[in-house]
Amino acid sequence: MTGDVPRGSAPLSPGRPAAGREAGPPPILDQMFAADSLYALRAAVEAHASAAGMREGRSVDLVISIHELAANAVRHGAGTGRLQMWNRDGALHCQVSDDGAGDPRWQPEHGDPRPRADGGEGDTADDLAAAWPRAHGHGLWIVGQMADRFSLSSGPGGTIAAVAFALPAPEPRPPFRLTRWDRGGRTVLELSGDLDQQSARELMDAVRALTSASPAVQLVMDLTAMTFWDSSGIAALIMAQQQIDDSPQATMVITGLPGRFREQLHSMDVISQFTLADSAGPGSTGPDSAGLGSGCLA
Repeated sequence: MTGDVPRGSAPLSPGRPAAGREAGPPPILDQMFAADSLYALRAAVEAHASAAGMREGRSVDLVISIHELAANAVRHGAGTGRLQMWNRDGALHCQVSDDGAGDPRWQPEHGDPRPRADGGEGDTADDLAAAWPRAHGHGLWIVGQMADRFSLSSGPGGTIAAVAFALPAPEPRPPFRLTRWDRGGRTVLELSGDLDQQSARELMDAVRALTSASPAVQLVMDLTAMTFWDSSGIAALIMAQQQIDDSPQATMVITGLPGRFREQLHSMDVISQFTLADSAGPGSTGPDSAGLGSGCLA
């Protein structure tokens, strides 16, 4: 898993600050791993994410990401690696290294001196794809879709992957609500709040109930008021579409999908599975003005 891009200098000993910098806070998790200890690593990551207040669905995303990075370290490195995790600035910052030493110069309060996806100091993950291979739907591709930040650096000492996952704001999150209207031959499900692991089950139960009661349901799913989703929420939408597709006379249109969520579906290459409309229509108070006559997107 080593690459031919220099890291700038030899790794420092763990816990020792870079020249001219004060030592940062110690990691909340510092664990070595090998092929036979990935289960223990996943359990430790999940426990620390939960203790930090990360929501259940998002902690699953973090566990999957760390597992993929650790598996790469085992497969493409010397068979062992090291995970370090910091809780800093409203996020969990994790570093996975395949040489077992990590890079103590990388500390959350210093920003990210390692490669940055925005083209800053260092080399981007794309520049180092040959060191840790990625394939659509697998490994590093999954990590890039799930993490809020993801960077990769390689050099003579090995490869270091860094990810950051934002923690929820301390203030209470808006409750999830699923509201149904039946008018004008259409059924509208309006979602508000966070579509996470728990609310995803509620959504799937509602769609199953609709298709069981009316195999020709004309469903409009309004996501205008959705504030967050994780991989469980995205999976629920995909499964809802599959449930509709299994009923030949049923249809589903998603309206009001906020731009950041639309971009995520594009990047995951699943947006073509859905029929989208820009909005539920100005001043809409129900499906009679769902705005489906214009603005529909493939």
